[in-house]
Amino acid sequence: MHESPDDDVHDAPCACALVARAVTLMTEWAGPSPGHAGQPEAYRALLARQVMSDLYFLRSHPGLSPHLREAMAHAHQRWIALARPTSIAAQDTVMDEMSPGARGVSLH
Repeated sequence: MHESPDDDVHDAPCACALVARAVTLMTEWAGPSPGHAGQPEAYRALLARQVMSDLYFLRSHPGLSPHLREAMAHAHQRWIALARPTSIAAQDTVMDEMSPGARGVSLH
């Protein structure tokens, strides 16, 4: 079977959906919802890890222009630092959320 260059585009997650989710997560990271209970630092670290995951896929997404992929790669590097919780309690919470069976955690 012949593969065309567009095959990668069809196999990749929707770029618009990834960008929309990343922006939504970034907004929540900037100002968590008032109803959120728990450790704010751990919550923000988990949000940052999800943003980092989306940017990971966007930095090499075949549906984006080279300039936009480069911008996503730079943003990905910046969010790596934001995804690291600084307190031990927050680190423990993040590790609990990342454990097998945790709901919807996808990290890259």
